[in-house]
Amino acid sequence: MGLPPDILEFYDTEIRRGKSILASNYRIVSDENAQRAIGPVPSADHNWIDFVNWNAAPVSEVIEAQIEWYQTVGHSLRWKIHSHDAPPGIGDRLLTRGFKPDEECTVMILDVSRFQSSVPEGIEYLLLTNPDRLDEELRPVATLVWTEDVDDLMTAFACEMRDIDDHLSFYAAKREGETVGCGLVRYNERMTFGGLFAGSTVPAERGKGIYRGIVSVRVVDAQNRGVNYLYTEAGPMSRPILERLGFEPVSELINYVFEVV
Repeated sequence: MGLPPDILEFYDTEIRRGKSILASNYRIVSDENAQRAIGPVPSADHNWIDFVNWNAAPVSEVIEAQIEWYQTVGHSLRWKIHSHDAPPGIGDRLLTRGFKPDEECTVMILDVSRFQSSVPEGIEYLLLTNPDRLDEELRPVATLVWTEDVDDLMTAFACEMRDIDDHLSFYAAKREGETVGCGLVRYNERMTFGGLFAGSTVPAERGKGIYRGIVSVRVVDAQNRGVNYLYTEAGPMSRPILERLGFEPVSELINYVFEVV
């Protein structure tokens, strides 16, 4: 028994068009045409569009309106285009306008009620609760795995932990007291969906089931909260692992980046 046939519509309504739970240094600005996220720094990593109303105006006008909006605030932007979005060919239109294709991934969804936990021996999975120690706990992973500005990212994560701890759980995987992996789960306002992000394992520890355990403890977290589904934006390395754990691919996703100079 797989996911319900209307799961993509539910995902779009709950996650892409629903009220986002973000840290206080982020803003969501919505109107009848788009839902925009504005972060504390100008980098496209912290500013994005996940949903627009393509019926509001001709495609070229919709694109120009969003570029103009972000140029006004002086921030670059990341436009998340899903393969089930309409009309087709949006990605090509963005490329023509000067966007650059960035990360490609697969949106995968899990019915948490069907999941059986699986964690490797010898690894301790800890729920992190102190934002003031987050940098210390995660720096081993951040410096070896994450490519964006580590200081900005750590600041953003700590702010999230302070502001939305009731809608966020951050776990560290430790071997003999040393952090070897991590991952967080963010929940939407209605607690129907959770999103898995920042799932990482340091290179020397890969292939030992640590990432599988990072996924498992977050799924159990969601089960304990009564959440129905978890989604994630999986890259080529994590997708096979997630499929073995029961996640199902539902849409392809490409991030298009526009740099505001």
